[in-house]
Amino acid sequence: MVHYLSALHNLERLLKTMRPGAVGHSQEYTFSSWASGMVTFTFRTDEWIELAKSTGSGAISSPEATPLMTLNALTGTALAAVQEHDVVTAQERCPQLRPFLRLGLRVLPGINRLLGLLKWTAGEFDEAVNEFEEAQAYCRQIGCRPELAWTLHDYADMLLERDANGDREKATAILDESLQISTELGMRPLMDRVRAMRDGLGA
Repeated sequence: MVHYLSALHNLERLLKTMRPGAVGHSQEYTFSSWASGMVTFTFRTDEWIELAKSTGSGAISSPEATPLMTLNALTGTALAAVQEHDVVTAQERCPQLRPFLRLGLRVLPGINRLLGLLKWTAGEFDEAVNEFEEAQAYCRQIGCRPELAWTLHDYADMLLERDANGDREKATAILDESLQISTELGMRPLMDRVRAMRDGLGA
């Protein structure tokens, strides 16, 4: 709870920086879309979904938005779509986000992990597997352990929902790695979530 309250406090501080009359493709709007989308997805809350969508929608098609503004807006609205299980928006965001793969981890979550979440939301499980595999490989390559831990968690969650042959065993293994990393790095919200998933598996 303390981590959630801290996130809300920081988000509310961010919203206070938004200038009256600032247009939808401004930095304040697009960063607010990203931040509220991250809070929405990370803490599985619906409280900030509409903010993520409303502050991001103006920049997505705006020719005046910078690439980073567009990426923030796409990410915020994509995370809202994942939380709402919005298949239509999830399918729309995939081709819009793919050109940003070259930016690496400029914005979190990583683009491959986000694409995996969107493919999963759209029910395209095999393609989601490919995206999550790419995401974890990239995280290992550059040594980004926090993003790797979250990627492994999301990947395992998707595998457990798909429940194909061998998925449960693979999910258990990658949850173990996610827990190891998150414990070493003190990532308390992720640790708690992974432990709950492992308890559900009887691991």
